[in-house]
Amino acid sequence: MKSLLLAAVLLSATPVHAGGPVIIEDPEVPQAVVRKPDAVFLVALAGLAVAAIVLGGGSDTCTTETAPPAPEPRC
Repeated sequence: MKSLLLAAVLLSATPVHAGGPVIIEDPEVPQAVVRKPDAVFLVALAGLAVAAIVLGGGSDTCTTETAPPAPEPRC
């Protein structure tokens, strides 16, 4: 009787593990979307910087002008 009970206990446990472990995946969590700056924006920004440099002058000559002399008062 003991051997029959022991065999029943041992054989009843095998169907539980027959399929292997059950892995349940978590539902997909939405990831934060990272937007990269558009290339058009970067090109426009670079173009504005170049235009500012070109239009800014950048000559190495001194252009200080002297003010004309103040007129003398007439009495």
